[in-house]
Amino acid sequence: MAKKDENKSCCAPANMGCCKVESVKTVNERGQTVLPKESKEIGKIHAGDKLAMDKYKEETE
Repeated sequence: MAKKDENKSCCAPANMGCCKVESVKTVNERGQTVLPKESKEIGKIHAGDKLAMDKYKEETE
């Protein structure tokens, strides 16, 4: 398996210095996903908070 480059995002364009992908989540059949505890603590996310979502479209070759 290839070694992961911690400084390189898996999803954001290389020239996009403002963001870093923390994780990639899958939505289940009920439209739900789970935020890891560590992500919620870092982002100070609590029950009832609103989150903005951005859809990532993977380029096909």
